[in-house]
This record gives sequence, structure tokens and C-alpha cells, in this order.
Amino acid sequence: MFQVRIHGRGGQGVVTAAELLSVAAFDEGSHAQAFPTFGSERTGAPVVAFCRIDDKPIRTREPISEPDALIIQDPTLLHQVELFAGLDPDAYILLNSERSFDELGLGEDHSGIIVLTDYLGESVAAGLTPGDDALALLGLGEQVLELNITPDRGYCFSMRGIAREYWHSQGSPAGAFRDPGVVPTNPPANLDGYAVHLTDAAPIDGAPGCDRYVARIVRGIDPSASSPAWMRTRLTQAGMRPIS
Repeated sequence: MFQVRIHGRGGQGVVTAAELLSVAAFDEGSHAQAFPTFGSERTGAPVVAFCRIDDKPIRTREPISEPDALIIQDPTLLHQVELFAGLDPDAYILLNSERSFDELGLGEDHSGIIVLTDYLGESVAAGLTPGDDALALLGLGEQVLELNITPDRGYCFSMRGIAREYWHSQGSPAGAFRDPGVVPTNPPANLDGYAVHLTDAAPIDGAPGCDRYVARIVRGIDPSASSPAWMRTRLTQAGMRPIS
């Protein structure tokens, strides 16, 4: 029996791909089955589909835990979903991406050895002792929160909106959320900074595109240096690719 597991997001044709694969196998005289599994039915949500192909009737119906081939339609799932669980070392992987292994955060060295000075930086690695908790150091102990927000409430996808939605989902505990728009800055804002000019020649409905703008100046950085490991991990978990 040949088993295929397909990972993607809602709207990318994951279920259709599994069905087409099974129909093609059936047309060639093989027995085949295809079925999906997913959580909330919405565009962009993680979806998994399965396809089995055999030369005899297929009796099993459970999800495929040890695939012979793995198809990944959306590379942003690499660090958000356990894609490679149960994958045999000799299995096939088809990844829908033009990026290199390093750009995808996979690396080309699969020896299983992590050099902490390269991963964390020399200053952080120098303060480590045997027995320290590696989960926090490698960013593996963090929880990824996924909120199911309908598209008509796009304003909720700002950092302020996500914080407010999570606060509401936890019963709105007193003092747990402070609106950054009304919290006074320390030190208070003044006119000694740099002027910021926003140009919007054709505003939608005659209203400027941005009515609140916050800027921060960071000095003393080396633009040629690599981004810190924690920052690269955070960006990858959010579905973005670090540029350095």
C-alpha cells in the first residue's frame, strides 16, 4: 500500500488534490481512497488530506500516521504544524516552495547537532550551564495562539486588536488589557523628535489612510549582522521569512 499525506490551508485545494490522486489511481486499475480532516472550516485554516493506493481492497479508514509520501502545499506551515510526524527516512517529500532549506528555516545539515554559539549568540551561550532547560532557549516551549476572526473584522488583526480579542475570550479580567492608544507614554511625547510626514494623495472615502502613527529610533546596530535567533523564530512562527 502507498500512503500519501497532504498538508495545506483551506482554499488551496488540499482535499481536491487527494481526490484527484485517488481517481487517477482508480483509473489505472488500483484501489484507492481519499478523505480530509480539518478543524474550523475557514479559508486559511490548516487542512490535512489523505490518499491510499493499493492493488487490493483497502479496509483501513483511519488517518495516515506513517506516510510514504508527504506533500506540503503551504511552506508557512513548516513551523506551525507537526508536518513530519511518522515520516520514514526513505519517504518522499514534495514541498511547494522555491526557497532554499536555509530560507525555510530547515537547514541543510541534518546531523542533529546544534552549535549554541551560532544559534543563540556567544553572549547568551556563555551564560549556560549543563542542565539548563533547552525548551525555552530554543523557542520550543512557546504557545502559538490562533484566533478565528471573520474577514469583515480586519481591524482585529492589529496587535492591539489581537490583544483585545484575547482579553475578551478570557472573560475580560479587570486590569489585564490596557489600550495602548490611551496609555500615557513614559517619558511623555514631545516635539523634540523627528517630523513624520504622511502622503495620501487619494484617500479612501476622503479620509486619510492612517490617523495614528508611532515610530521608534534604534541606534547602534550593525545592518550586516544576522537577526537574533529569537527574532527569526518569532517571524517564522508568524508565517513570515526573516531577511537576515
